[in-house]
Amino acid sequence: MLRRLLSRDFFFPAIMLGILSILTIMLAIAQSDDNEDYPPLVSFSRQRDGAMALRLWLENMGFEVQNETQSEFSIPAETGTMLMLAPNTLVTAEEWQAIDQFVSAGGTLILIGDSFRAADAFEHYQFNLNNVGRSTAITIPQNPLWVSPPIDQGVQINADTYLSSPRSDYIVHLAIADGPVMVSFVKDQGRVVLGTVPFLFTNQGIQQNDNAEAIFNIIAASVEPGTVWFDEWHHSLNLEQAERLGFGNWLRYSPTGRAFVFVTLVSLLGLALSGRRFGRAVPPPQTLTKRSPLEYVSAMAHLSRRAGHRQATAEEYYYTLKRRLAARYRIDPNQSDDAYLNDIKHYDETIDIDALRALFNNLKRKNLTETELLKYARETIEW
Repeated sequence: MLRRLLSRDFFFPAIMLGILSILTIMLAIAQSDDNEDYPPLVSFSRQRDGAMALRLWLENMGFEVQNETQSEFSIPAETGTMLMLAPNTLVTAEEWQAIDQFVSAGGTLILIGDSFRAADAFEHYQFNLNNVGRSTAITIPQNPLWVSPPIDQGVQINADTYLSSPRSDYIVHLAIADGPVMVSFVKDQGRVVLGTVPFLFTNQGIQQNDNAEAIFNIIAASVEPGTVWFDEWHHSLNLEQAERLGFGNWLRYSPTGRAFVFVTLVSLLGLALSGRRFGRAVPPPQTLTKRSPLEYVSAMAHLSRRAGHRQATAEEYYYTLKRRLAARYRIDPNQSDDAYLNDIKHYDETIDIDALRALFNNLKRKNLTETELLKYARETIEW
């Protein structure tokens, strides 16, 4: 039974069935993860205030996009544009140091939000977040820089906050009656874009009016080309917290999860290829070893011996001996023993008729032992 369980015909299908079962469970879990309540503007959220549509749209427009979570905050080396959308956690001094180094080296930071955490981040660049108590739905660009592609219908922003700053080195891109809602300025070799218009980047907002065109103008104006990186760390989604939000998201967006999916797919491929034939199956040559005639003779003798055919064997010796002597002397072997022996004595007086008669009588006896049969057989052969 154990050898059958370890055989190739059972082992490989069992493994494949197990892997397919695991994948089915993972897909079911991933489907249930779609109902999770994510923070706003998370790049893998399908909610109305999520940013999955933005990420997929950027990929479709030819931008290289990355949104992997980490166990420690760090900006990927290939990043050209960093999207910090609606941060809901405090940016520490060490993190600001990494972000400033990134911008000073030629990177572009796009910081968008209207919460108190976003206000804390704006203060790093000497900007204040102000509330107006009412919402402005649509605005138009404030300078002629956004022309690729052009914006004709206006940008729907649904903004109720604006920015103010003692600085004078910034450019206003979008504004409401009370003040600017999106500005940008140069920092060393890089560029910083600040905005209080999170609705513009949401799954719902990107579909409105010329919002997609406005976002394209913002991203395309990056100083250095490179990957567009969604900062999920400041959505409180480091690696451990991403796992808390669901096994499906851990598989899809964490390096460990993606590695697990990759290993699973490679294992399935290996199992599929391991059973592939490279040509027609050729049966192995069969060498038939024939038995020698002596084996058959020995086998028949042993069978006869075990069956106890001593009487039949003795009778065979008796009739064989009579036929041989009858052929020698030209007499009838079917006559009685007395007549048979008289005829032989008539032709050859030197034969010991009494000994031959005794041998005939012994071969016709019943219940012969094996020793007696062998003795009479030797005597028969001597005649």
